[in-house]
Amino acid sequence: MTRRTRLIAGGVGWALVAAMALALWARSERASEPEVLMPIAPFELVDQDGRAFGSAQLRGQVWIAGFAFTSCTSICPMLTSQMANLQRRLAERGDDVQLVTITVDPETDTPARMRAYAEQYRADLRSWSFLTGEPQRVRETIEQGFRRPIGARRDVEGGYDILHSGDLMLVDRDGMLRGIYPTDQDGLDALMRDVGALR
Repeated sequence: MTRRTRLIAGGVGWALVAAMALALWARSERASEPEVLMPIAPFELVDQDGRAFGSAQLRGQVWIAGFAFTSCTSICPMLTSQMANLQRRLAERGDDVQLVTITVDPETDTPARMRAYAEQYRADLRSWSFLTGEPQRVRETIEQGFRRPIGARRDVEGGYDILHSGDLMLVDRDGMLRGIYPTDQDGLDALMRDVGALR
């Protein structure tokens, strides 16, 4: 075997090793994807501009949903602030992920109120939608589609409160729920990791 033949054979051998390593890495990346928990039922509400918005607009995208209402003084300010931080982190990393906030108080939260709420948190509305709609449809979307409970409105000092989920929910490109995350640091880090696995 000539020196040139040995070099060519060696190059082919290293190329095969590199290809196998790449295949193993790709397989491990797929394996690290969060498991499918359940499908999210199709829904259609309206966004902060009064336009129809729902699962049809989100099809083919990775997206994250959270629940809040504009009059909330309990968990919503922290939750929405964390979603705003999440939006910045995703943009810095170059992830094309949509955020969705659905009100649990559609009787009060008109599209105009949802837009003002979005502006309060400096949301980039190109990738973050604030949804409301007819009350029964909103309730069905949250309770049946996302399987998250909504409590009755109750009076509290200075206003009212509505018990609702403070978690964020990660949905894949096929409308499958892939994870439910608290909005503490560990939860947000896990969410960022799982978003990366679904890219």
